[in-house]
Amino acid sequence: GMERQMELYLIKMFGISLELTLVIEEAAAWFYGIRRGKDFLLVCLVNILTNPAAVFLAWIWRMYMPYGGRFLFYLAVETAVVITEGLIYKAYLQEGRHPMWFSLAANGFSFLLGFCI
Repeated sequence: GMERQMELYLIKMFGISLELTLVIEEAAAWFYGIRRGKDFLLVCLVNILTNPAAVFLAWIWRMYMPYGGRFLFYLAVETAVVITEGLIYKAYLQEGRHPMWFSLAANGFSFLLGFCI
């Protein structure tokens, strides 16, 4: 019934978002000059950590605050994601300079593409 439909919707929403994010951010990593397997794995794991949280917050916002403030809220969430990912990359990424810029570029591209879809 309705509960099953909601489950499928959520699985699709989280799954598709995470898949697209991983494809985009791994491609961004490649263009950024990241070539080590461990670093690709790090980018993957970091996004598995941050993407579902960002999608969940956006979903909650849409449910309870359907009008107004959406773009600013998304921007705040994405800023938190960029900073979190950037700090993790700064601590653990072996290749690539300027981890914050990489995080900003990868997430910016991912965010804009997601916003268009």
